[in-house]
Amino acid sequence: MWRRTGDGVYANGTATVVREGRRWRLNGGTLYSTLRDAKTAAGAAPVHAPRVSAQRRAGAPVPARKSAPVPAADPSTAVDLYLRKSKKVQNGDRSLSIRAQEDLGRAWADRSGYTVRHVWVDNESAFKAVDRPEFDAAMSALAAVEVGALWCYALDRFTRMGAGAITPVMDAGQRVVFDYEDLDSSRPRDRKWIIQRAEDAREHSERLAYNVKRTKERQRREGRWLGRAPFGLICDGARKLRPDTEPWVSSAVSRRTYSRWDVLSRIFHMIADGKSTRAVARELNAEGIPAPRTGRIDPAIRPSWRGSTIKYMIDNLAYEGWLTESSDGRRKPTAWRDDEGQRVRVAGHGVELIPAALAARARRSLHGTGATPKDPGKGRPKLLLTGLLRCEACGSGMTSKGDSYGCLRFHSGGDCPNPASIRRDHAEAYVSARWIAALNAAEPEDAFLLAVAERYAALRQPEASAEVVEAQEAVRAARIELAAFEKEFSAGVYKRQRAMALSLREQLTEDVEAAQAAMSALSSPTTDVSVFLNGWAAKAWEGAERSERRDFLRLAIDCIYVKRGKRGQVFVGDARMAVQWAGTNMLALAA
Repeated sequence: MWRRTGDGVYANGTATVVREGRRWRLNGGTLYSTLRDAKTAAGAAPVHAPRVSAQRRAGAPVPARKSAPVPAADPSTAVDLYLRKSKKVQNGDRSLSIRAQEDLGRAWADRSGYTVRHVWVDNESAFKAVDRPEFDAAMSALAAVEVGALWCYALDRFTRMGAGAITPVMDAGQRVVFDYEDLDSSRPRDRKWIIQRAEDAREHSERLAYNVKRTKERQRREGRWLGRAPFGLICDGARKLRPDTEPWVSSAVSRRTYSRWDVLSRIFHMIADGKSTRAVARELNAEGIPAPRTGRIDPAIRPSWRGSTIKYMIDNLAYEGWLTESSDGRRKPTAWRDDEGQRVRVAGHGVELIPAALAARARRSLHGTGATPKDPGKGRPKLLLTGLLRCEACGSGMTSKGDSYGCLRFHSGGDCPNPASIRRDHAEAYVSARWIAALNAAEPEDAFLLAVAERYAALRQPEASAEVVEAQEAVRAARIELAAFEKEFSAGVYKRQRAMALSLREQLTEDVEAAQAAMSALSSPTTDVSVFLNGWAAKAWEGAERSERRDFLRLAIDCIYVKRGKRGQVFVGDARMAVQWAGTNMLALAA
């Protein structure tokens, strides 16, 4: 039995699994993406001790541990059983059909003079093009004549892909028995019926998939939420989203009782007030408030908050009451649109979820597009270049590791073809020198200097520039939405809805133009930036605190791409760092 022996460490007496970032290392060797995968590779039983004892007390059979098949002494009298249930379920009452299939298979083997060598079990669809490792292993054993026959409860348990999936087995002379239909591939008279039943199973699955698809499309048009409600929300009888206000958990610090909706609202307010996602995650974990649970988390482990979880929630439009979808396997959900290109409300009648103004403010703070707060407060980045640096190879941000900045994706266990890393003192000295040189060389008519002035006004006069910032963010958001549509259109997402897509493109283009017109109608507050010009930039830098220097850099710089260097080479900033200056779309490798 697996036991937790430390923070991120699990052992069962013969194997040890240790967390490393987002992955799990088994016995100091192979890395696995989930704890369950690592345990399975170590030969772990998928049954927890408390569940086994409860089943024994109830007199129910206990699921057996998976083991490798044992070679049969006489393959001609050995049979394997293939059991399948199309939906992934945990062992329990809902898995009785699997045990019932096994009982029928063993009874057939006893009647037919066979010995059951191994039982193969899949919890996967037989219609979709998904991997079925147990099925593949069963077929390999049959082809290698390790057994004389393969038993399956029913033909639709074996395949729903049609006759093409079963005829090669019959042509090879291999014996597969379908108990429910009383069909046997070794009997020539059954060939026609096996092919017909296989085609019937495929046709039934196609019709079912068609009906489900049409039903979901109708429910989406009606603004009904499909699936489990997001954290903090519940679905009512009409499948509309409402706040989940039931008392849920007590804070270990304040002793206050929170509902899931209280926690969700608190997250949005903290991010909108300028806290980083990691700071919010640390605060919630310190108070003992559990994070949303997913199916991959061990039930014995209390799920903890992560910055990525907070970011996903802030970006999720469902919390504003919009129906969402995840297209092309993308994790971040986008607003679902009907045939006319309109977004669809999924909140209950008269129910207000997260206000649009609060959600927009939280997203600006999260993505660094809003005005910089006067008091960054606890949880805000403290290093000069945090949030500005990007790995040139993968585009990921860069995080501080020791005395260096490194590729965030690589350090989080992700894949980066050429992860960049750079010493912090070298990078900060180079960027500060480039910042001073750029301001000293700026001309009054430069778009760069105009962008600096606007950002300086937002920094020094946040109240006066609030409307301008809101208008700028509206333009940026409209452009992002239009760019996302163009990307999906090019990928063929709207191939069957071309008329709707063209209407949507026209609408999104009008939204961009309207936002630009609204921004042009506002007069930006004027601010004297002469403190940075005519050689004064160096003095302003030297006299500023570290937090002010962070703000100063962001007045003039949008981002900096870092290229990976070679070990032992002298640092040359112009060769390693490319600066994207404010008000321009160009990268500058040198001043």
